[in-house]
Amino acid sequence: MPMPARRAGRTERRAGCSGLRGLLIVALSITLSACGDPPPPPPTAASVAAVLATDSASCATCHPREHAAWQDSHHARAMRPVADGGLPSHFDGGWLDHGEESVRFVASGSSASLELADGRSHPVPMRFGVTPLEQYLIDTGGGRLQASTWAWDSRPAMAGGQRWFFLYPGDDNRPGSRLHWDGALHNWNHQCAACHATKLEKRHDPATDRYSTRYAETGVGCAACHGDARAHVEWAAGSREPTPRAGFARAVDTPAARFAFDGASPIARRVEGSGPSPDVDACGRCHARGTPLSDDDPARSLFDLQRPALLDTGLYFADGRMDEEVFNWGSFRQSRMYEAGVGCGHCHDPHAGTLRVEGNALCGQCHLGEVYDTASHRGHGSADQALLCKDCHLPQRTYMVIDHRHDHAFHRPDPAEAARVGAPDACAECHSDRNAAWQTAAVASWQREEARPRRAYADALHAGSTWRADAGTRLQAVVADSDQAAIVRASALALLGRQPGAGLWPLAATLVDAPDPVLRLAVARLLESAPAEWARDAAPRLLTDRHRSIRGEAVRALLRRPELARAPESGAAFDRALEEYRESLARDQDRASGLVGLAAIDLLRGDRAVALDRLRRATTIDPHETVAWINRIEVERLVGGEAVVSALLDEALAIHPDSAELWHIRGLHAVRSREPEQALAALARAAELAPTEPRFAYVLGIARHGLESPEAGRRTLAEAIGRQPGYAPFHQALADWATAAGDEAAARGHAQRAASLLD
Repeated sequence: MPMPARRAGRTERRAGCSGLRGLLIVALSITLSACGDPPPPPPTAASVAAVLATDSASCATCHPREHAAWQDSHHARAMRPVADGGLPSHFDGGWLDHGEESVRFVASGSSASLELADGRSHPVPMRFGVTPLEQYLIDTGGGRLQASTWAWDSRPAMAGGQRWFFLYPGDDNRPGSRLHWDGALHNWNHQCAACHATKLEKRHDPATDRYSTRYAETGVGCAACHGDARAHVEWAAGSREPTPRAGFARAVDTPAARFAFDGASPIARRVEGSGPSPDVDACGRCHARGTPLSDDDPARSLFDLQRPALLDTGLYFADGRMDEEVFNWGSFRQSRMYEAGVGCGHCHDPHAGTLRVEGNALCGQCHLGEVYDTASHRGHGSADQALLCKDCHLPQRTYMVIDHRHDHAFHRPDPAEAARVGAPDACAECHSDRNAAWQTAAVASWQREEARPRRAYADALHAGSTWRADAGTRLQAVVADSDQAAIVRASALALLGRQPGAGLWPLAATLVDAPDPVLRLAVARLLESAPAEWARDAAPRLLTDRHRSIRGEAVRALLRRPELARAPESGAAFDRALEEYRESLARDQDRASGLVGLAAIDLLRGDRAVALDRLRRATTIDPHETVAWINRIEVERLVGGEAVVSALLDEALAIHPDSAELWHIRGLHAVRSREPEQALAALARAAELAPTEPRFAYVLGIARHGLESPEAGRRTLAEAIGRQPGYAPFHQALADWATAAGDEAAARGHAQRAASLLD
């Protein structure tokens, strides 16, 4: 659901006949004074406490316009009692069938329930979302709420709505499966609640696996964006001296910058304010893809509340367009608009959640219409489908079957680039019957106004994700280019960390103290693969970074390198950051990921028994979390030897038959157990399942060389080089084998290629 930009209360109000007095009135029962009347008395401690204990309605006393805009917004209605406004008429008891399960939603009196074909029934206490779809929260006991996989299409019937539909049309809807409504992915307490309720506290008890989740109010209320109002109320009741935050802990004014045309450029220039607009990260608390680190608190930075994702493969296409559900923060962070100081609130009303202006006039606030809102700029004459800026610059991608969302990277279309890197392109959305060459020629034929060169990074990120031979050179160029968006440079840096060359480390050293935290977050990832000397210098600074996510990322990397974690250079800084990281994980012991992270700390401390207990619980509470199985199998092997591994692999692969990692582990287990045929078959299966991951092909080649024949090993790696020529270990292994065979020329050639990739 869309979330609001946060906006601080105004720092002062003028007394007079405008309707509200200068003094903030905090109790709804107090009548506003008429013009000329003496001001009401200051609020008492009791009235202040009354306001702080109520929901957003109390803010309406002094902010009626904002409250009126908010109360019918998607944010206000993000979650609400199912009977709010009357029980849904579509809770009519009709059976809904998909895959292996049939359900029906039933209304009775003032309550609703989900009934299953086997006779079981669960209360349905809440609606979830507004448009284009509504889900419903199912109470399964123990304080646990689950989001339904059957959803109501709330669009008008003429638009295809007013119907039930299943969120995963291709899934078999098997109870206990990964996508089933009763699983971890649909758990409201962890997955959804923080962005659909105000001032949420998850409150999970690991001992009983029960929740006592609580929140201030349903939906996204005033406190969700502005924070605790206590100091604001006291400020308004007291001196009301001008302050940038009006008593709030954090300023989130929108818009934070003002732009104006100066006659010299068709694009408005910033004339007031500096730096990025603070509302971008404020909205990013719910509009960023990331890993939560603590309960939400509007007073704290986004980088303290969560570890936001970079433009990682699988989440984004190589050109930065959104692939998975990533919401808007990572997309907008790529844009020049973000760097110019444009914030969410320049386009979106933070209270109503609507656009400030409709149509191209919205872009016309900063892009001169007589230049940009023209047929020559659009290149389409008067074609109806190309009249709107958003058609080309904010192309849509569909999620949850019917939810069409605009990409906020504001790219210029480039059909040739999209074709090279395998990304969708805006042109193809209307011209699917034309190939990329035609689309590219059409764009090139337009007579366009002069524009700043388009930033190119798609080819570099694509080269890095597909292990091209020139990936290192391309990625280092992106990282070194200060004109690139910080999140793009950070993403290139993260890709370089998979196979770091010598040239990376001087470059990375310049970014350890980079102003933008997203760059420091990427640098912290590098500690896992960095040379020891470099890591010993960088680790203390990253472990004491001002943002929690960066400190935690440094700890995560160093947990894999205990010799550096305990190095004197890190010392107490690592211990402090480790404890903070442990606290973040401890709040998520209802998740397999939280237990896996805690187990890694246990192993660092030498407590294998505790680690193993956590990992066993992880695979029990969420058997669909592959990482939990991988870690559990390794620790079980350390504790009980190879004898315990085979049965565990059988159990894990029964749930994850297409996991390349698990087949890889099975192959290594067979190697250690001296079962060559089983080893080769399992390793080959891993390489087949993950053809884009070169390490599986590498291990298969090594195994074939030793267990089958040298020629079989060489052939395997030679074929793999054809797919991923930039993976240095392929060339290193071939060089070693050639040396052993006395083929000096071949050895020299492969060694030189490996060295060039690691240069």
